[in-house]
Amino acid sequence: MEEVINDQKIWQEVKDLPIPSKEIDKLIGEIIGIKSKTRKGDPCDQYVLRARVLGLYGCIHSLNKQIFLNAGEIWKIGKTCLEKKDRYSGGLSDDRLTFVREFSGTAEQCLIVEKIKLYAYVFYPENQKRLNPLILPPGNKIHR
Repeated sequence: MEEVINDQKIWQEVKDLPIPSKEIDKLIGEIIGIKSKTRKGDPCDQYVLRARVLGLYGCIHSLNKQIFLNAGEIWKIGKTCLEKKDRYSGGLSDDRLTFVREFSGTAEQCLIVEKIKLYAYVFYPENQKRLNPLILPPGNKIHR
């Protein structure tokens, strides 16, 4: 996968993330698609929205539409080419969430990092401890 990414900044950010082996080929195909379609120069950020306090949070993937998160756990993994104040100008969907920038780079770099982290989420320790681990973070609808 390192050869497909071909970018040391991205590789350093994602090289230790656990990716399901059955997903590698699909992920590589999506990375190639991102590289062929994305404008490369726009400055962007890959971010997460994390729970600031423990409690029940909205969850797109659970039957009862809620999930318990501890403080610091991920609710959403995203990418934006806007400043935080512009991306969430109307406020976060839940004021108990906090915006954390994890990676800054071009639009292409941030899309690739976001994609890889979404694929790896299923193996994040905070997710693995659940009785029924999620495929995506509670606030992400799709792998994008």
